[in-house]
Amino acid sequence: MTNTQSALSVAGNGTLPSLQHLEGVIVSRGLGKVEKSVLEAFKDNPSTLLDSITVTIRVHGERTTQAQHSATRRALTSLQKKALLTKLEGSWRFGRSFYALPEQAEAYLQREAIFRGRARSSVERE
Repeated sequence: MTNTQSALSVAGNGTLPSLQHLEGVIVSRGLGKVEKSVLEAFKDNPSTLLDSITVTIRVHGERTTQAQHSATRRALTSLQKKALLTKLEGSWRFGRSFYALPEQAEAYLQREAIFRGRARSSVERE
């Protein structure tokens, strides 16, 4: 008997009320504590693009550990997979990727496209 089976049999009816069984892995429902804190950091400043280091500082404070930074990166990746955040690859600033709420990321990408379009057209005129 596996650990998952024994955990399910302990519950009596074979199910756990707050857990969902998915392809042999038990996963929790909803957002975790760090994920919620990360989303709050973005909602406090919705028009801001943030990198993982800045998010870690906003969530955990000025003095952070490597474990806290790793937890924040995992939360950012999880929120990106759930389409609650958008990752903007290969930033011009520090070579880091930045994250934003989907609406702000779309607005940023539109501004970038306009800027790049103007830059090309002004070069072509010369």
